[in-house]
Amino acid sequence: MKCVRLVVAVGLLVLGVAACGGSDEGADDGDQSGVTIQTDDGDVSIEGGSGDGDVTVNVDDGELDISGSDDGADVTIVVDSDDGSATSTGGESVPDGFPVSIHPDCSVVSSTTIQAPDGEMMMVTVEMPVDKAEEIADFYEEAFEDMGMMVMRTAGSSAEGSMIMLTGVDEDGDGGASCMVSIADDMATAVISIGGDV
Repeated sequence: MKCVRLVVAVGLLVLGVAACGGSDEGADDGDQSGVTIQTDDGDVSIEGGSGDGDVTVNVDDGELDISGSDDGADVTIVVDSDDGSATSTGGESVPDGFPVSIHPDCSVVSSTTIQAPDGEMMMVTVEMPVDKAEEIADFYEEAFEDMGMMVMRTAGSSAEGSMIMLTGVDEDGDGGASCMVSIADDMATAVISIGGDV
Protein backbone atom coordinates (compact mmCIF):
# COMPACT_ATOMS: atom_id res chain seq x y z
CA MET A 1 0.00 0.00 0.00
CA LYS A 2 2.87 2.35 0.78
CA CYS A 3 4.36 1.89 -2.68
CA VAL A 4 0.97 2.42 -4.32
CA ARG A 5 0.41 5.74 -2.55
CA LEU A 6 3.88 6.93 -3.49
CA VAL A 7 3.46 5.92 -7.13
CA VAL A 8 0.14 7.79 -7.30
CA ALA A 9 1.76 10.90 -5.87
CA VAL A 10 4.66 10.61 -8.30
CA GLY A 11 2.32 10.03 -11.24
CA LEU A 12 0.36 13.17 -10.45
CA LEU A 13 3.52 15.24 -10.21
CA VAL A 14 5.02 13.79 -13.39
CA LEU A 15 1.78 14.47 -15.29
CA GLY A 16 1.64 17.98 -13.89
CA VAL A 17 5.22 18.74 -14.89
CA ALA A 18 4.62 17.30 -18.35
CA ALA A 19 1.44 19.32 -18.84
CA CYS A 20 3.12 22.55 -17.80
CA GLY A 21 6.31 21.92 -19.72
CA GLY A 22 8.36 21.76 -16.54
CA SER A 23 8.95 24.16 -13.70
CA ASP A 24 10.92 27.42 -13.82
CA GLU A 25 13.69 25.84 -11.78
CA GLY A 26 16.31 24.43 -14.16
CA ALA A 27 14.45 25.82 -17.19
CA ASP A 28 17.68 27.04 -18.80
CA ASP A 29 19.35 23.64 -18.93
CA GLY A 30 16.31 21.33 -18.91
CA ASP A 31 17.29 19.82 -15.58
CA GLN A 32 14.29 18.76 -13.48
CA SER A 33 16.32 16.92 -10.84
CA GLY A 34 15.84 17.71 -7.19
CA VAL A 35 12.04 17.72 -7.22
CA THR A 36 10.75 16.27 -3.95
CA ILE A 37 7.30 15.20 -2.77
CA GLN A 38 6.62 14.82 0.94
CA THR A 39 4.08 12.13 1.86
CA ASP A 40 2.96 10.52 5.10
CA ASP A 41 5.12 7.52 4.13
CA GLY A 42 8.29 9.50 3.51
CA ASP A 43 9.94 11.70 0.91
CA VAL A 44 10.08 10.97 -2.82
CA SER A 45 12.87 12.49 -4.90
CA ILE A 46 12.61 12.67 -8.68
CA GLU A 47 15.49 12.84 -11.13
CA GLY A 48 15.05 13.37 -14.85
CA GLY A 49 15.59 15.95 -17.52
CA SER A 50 12.74 17.87 -19.10
CA GLY A 51 11.45 16.07 -22.18
CA ASP A 52 13.71 13.02 -21.91
CA GLY A 53 10.76 10.70 -21.23
CA ASP A 54 12.46 8.94 -18.31
CA VAL A 55 12.20 9.62 -14.59
CA THR A 56 13.97 7.89 -11.72
CA VAL A 57 12.09 8.00 -8.43
CA ASN A 58 13.89 7.29 -5.19
CA VAL A 59 11.71 6.32 -2.25
CA ASP A 60 12.64 5.26 1.26
CA ASP A 61 12.40 1.54 0.49
CA GLY A 62 13.77 1.38 -3.05
CA GLU A 63 13.85 2.88 -6.51
CA LEU A 64 11.28 3.09 -9.30
CA ASP A 65 12.22 3.71 -12.93
CA ILE A 66 9.40 5.38 -14.89
CA SER A 67 9.64 5.81 -18.65
CA GLY A 68 7.04 7.45 -20.81
CA SER A 69 6.28 7.76 -24.49
CA ASP A 70 3.69 9.71 -26.42
CA ASP A 71 2.85 8.75 -30.00
CA GLY A 72 0.35 11.58 -30.36
CA ALA A 73 -2.63 9.45 -29.43
CA ASP A 74 -1.71 7.14 -26.55
CA VAL A 75 0.66 7.67 -23.63
CA THR A 76 2.55 4.73 -22.14
CA ILE A 77 4.16 4.73 -18.69
CA VAL A 78 6.35 1.84 -17.51
CA VAL A 79 7.14 1.49 -13.80
CA ASP A 80 9.97 -0.88 -12.82
CA SER A 81 10.67 -1.66 -9.18
CA ASP A 82 12.08 -4.44 -7.03
CA ASP A 83 8.56 -5.91 -6.88
CA GLY A 84 8.22 -6.19 -10.66
CA SER A 85 7.06 -4.14 -13.62
CA ALA A 86 3.77 -2.44 -14.44
CA THR A 87 2.80 -0.83 -17.73
CA SER A 88 0.00 1.72 -18.07
CA THR A 89 -1.23 2.83 -21.49
CA GLY A 90 -3.81 5.57 -21.78
CA GLY A 91 -5.59 7.22 -24.66
CA GLU A 92 -8.98 7.92 -26.19
CA SER A 93 -9.42 4.60 -27.99
CA VAL A 94 -10.83 1.32 -26.68
CA PRO A 95 -7.97 -0.98 -25.58
CA ASP A 96 -7.22 -3.99 -27.78
CA GLY A 97 -8.93 -7.06 -26.39
CA PHE A 98 -11.51 -5.14 -24.34
CA PRO A 99 -14.11 -7.92 -23.89
CA VAL A 100 -17.31 -5.86 -23.96
CA SER A 101 -18.60 -3.53 -26.65
CA ILE A 102 -19.13 0.18 -26.16
CA HIS A 103 -22.82 1.10 -26.19
CA PRO A 104 -23.64 3.11 -29.35
CA ASP A 105 -24.92 6.04 -27.27
CA CYS A 106 -21.56 6.32 -25.47
CA SER A 107 -18.51 8.27 -26.55
CA VAL A 108 -15.08 7.25 -25.25
CA VAL A 109 -13.35 9.92 -23.18
CA SER A 110 -10.29 7.99 -22.04
CA SER A 111 -8.94 4.50 -21.56
CA THR A 112 -6.19 2.87 -19.55
CA THR A 113 -4.58 -0.55 -19.64
CA ILE A 114 -2.44 -1.61 -16.67
CA GLN A 115 -0.26 -4.70 -17.01
CA ALA A 116 1.24 -5.86 -13.73
CA PRO A 117 2.75 -9.12 -12.47
CA ASP A 118 -0.56 -10.13 -10.88
CA GLY A 119 -2.68 -9.52 -14.00
CA GLU A 120 -4.11 -6.98 -16.40
CA MET A 121 -6.71 -4.28 -15.79
CA MET A 122 -8.47 -2.35 -18.55
CA MET A 123 -10.60 0.73 -17.89
CA VAL A 124 -12.67 2.81 -20.30
CA THR A 125 -14.40 6.07 -19.37
CA VAL A 126 -17.37 7.10 -21.49
CA GLU A 127 -19.89 9.93 -21.66
CA MET A 128 -23.56 9.50 -22.50
CA PRO A 129 -26.84 11.44 -22.62
CA VAL A 130 -28.41 11.65 -19.16
CA ASP A 131 -31.66 10.05 -20.38
CA LYS A 132 -29.69 6.99 -21.59
CA ALA A 133 -27.85 6.26 -18.32
CA GLU A 134 -30.29 3.66 -16.99
CA GLU A 135 -30.43 1.88 -20.35
CA ILE A 136 -26.64 1.79 -20.56
CA ALA A 137 -26.35 0.41 -17.03
CA ASP A 138 -28.77 -2.36 -18.09
CA PHE A 139 -26.62 -2.96 -21.19
CA TYR A 140 -23.45 -3.56 -19.17
CA GLU A 141 -25.23 -5.61 -16.53
CA GLU A 142 -26.37 -7.96 -19.29
CA ALA A 143 -22.90 -7.93 -20.88
CA PHE A 144 -21.26 -8.99 -17.62
CA GLU A 145 -23.83 -11.75 -17.14
CA ASP A 146 -23.18 -12.96 -20.69
CA MET A 147 -19.52 -13.29 -19.68
CA GLY A 148 -20.60 -15.75 -16.97
CA MET A 149 -20.36 -13.34 -14.05
CA MET A 150 -22.54 -12.94 -11.01
CA VAL A 151 -23.50 -9.25 -11.00
CA MET A 152 -24.49 -7.15 -8.00
CA ARG A 153 -26.27 -3.86 -8.75
CA THR A 154 -26.54 -0.99 -6.30
CA ALA A 155 -27.79 2.57 -6.68
CA GLY A 156 -27.61 5.74 -4.65
CA SER A 157 -28.08 9.48 -4.84
CA SER A 158 -26.78 12.69 -3.32
CA ALA A 159 -27.13 16.42 -3.79
CA GLU A 160 -24.70 16.21 -6.71
CA GLY A 161 -26.59 13.50 -8.58
CA SER A 162 -27.12 9.76 -8.63
CA MET A 163 -25.02 6.67 -9.21
CA ILE A 164 -25.49 3.10 -10.43
CA MET A 165 -22.77 0.58 -9.54
CA LEU A 166 -22.40 -2.82 -11.17
CA THR A 167 -19.92 -5.33 -9.76
CA GLY A 168 -19.36 -8.65 -11.51
CA VAL A 169 -17.30 -11.63 -10.35
CA ASP A 170 -16.73 -14.82 -12.32
CA GLU A 171 -17.37 -18.23 -10.78
CA ASP A 172 -13.74 -19.20 -10.19
CA GLY A 173 -12.75 -15.80 -8.83
CA ASP A 174 -10.03 -15.25 -11.43
CA GLY A 175 -11.62 -12.19 -13.03
CA GLY A 176 -14.07 -9.43 -12.45
CA ALA A 177 -15.71 -6.37 -13.92
CA SER A 178 -17.37 -3.20 -12.77
CA CYS A 179 -19.30 -0.32 -14.25
CA MET A 180 -19.93 2.86 -12.28
CA VAL A 181 -22.45 5.19 -13.90
CA SER A 182 -22.51 8.73 -12.48
CA ILE A 183 -25.51 10.88 -13.36
CA ALA A 184 -25.72 14.66 -12.92
CA ASP A 185 -28.25 17.19 -14.19
CA ASP A 186 -26.51 17.82 -17.51
CA MET A 187 -24.04 14.97 -17.91
CA ALA A 188 -23.62 11.25 -17.31
CA THR A 189 -20.40 9.26 -17.36
CA ALA A 190 -19.42 5.66 -16.77
CA VAL A 191 -16.15 3.93 -15.90
CA ILE A 192 -16.08 0.34 -17.17
CA SER A 193 -13.33 -1.82 -15.68
CA ILE A 194 -12.32 -5.36 -16.58
CA GLY A 195 -9.60 -7.27 -14.78
CA GLY A 196 -8.11 -10.71 -14.40
CA ASP A 197 -8.80 -13.77 -16.52
CA VAL A 198 -12.20 -13.01 -18.08
